[in-house]
This record gives sequence, C-alpha cells and structure tokens, in this order.
Amino acid sequence: MGNVTQFWMVQGIGQGPAKHRHATRKQAAAEARRLARATPGVTYVVLESIEAVTLREFDTIDFRATVNTPDDYPF
Repeated sequence: MGNVTQFWMVQGIGQGPAKHRHATRKQAAAEARRLARATPGVTYVVLESIEAVTLREFDTIDFRATVNTPDDYPF
C-alpha cells in the first residue's frame, strides 16, 4: 500500500480545513495548545487517522522492458 504511516491533524472549530499532518499525537496536541493560546475562544481538536484504504486492481510486470538485445533471449 505504499509508504502510508499514521498521522494526526489539528482542526480549529469553524476555522476551515486542517492542512498540516503531524507525525505523533504528542506533536499534534502541542500544536493544538499553541493555536489555542494564539486564538483564545477557538476550540482545537486533535484528529487521528485510524484507517487507510487503497483499491488495487492489477499489478503488471512487463518482462519485455528487461530484454534489450537478441542475445538476452534464452533460445
């Protein structure tokens, strides 16, 4: 599924969409406290990613891409 790791975001209620991803819950909580100090009266919520989903229908290997010259053929 690629390089997917869990992350946390901070959402200010009524402040538009959250944009920055934090690598740890502790970092997100610290950011929520910092933002709350900067904007008294606004409530900040720490959001946790809990699941990731990827639809993969086909994995295709093109063997021709590795054959460069007639000498590469086994016959």
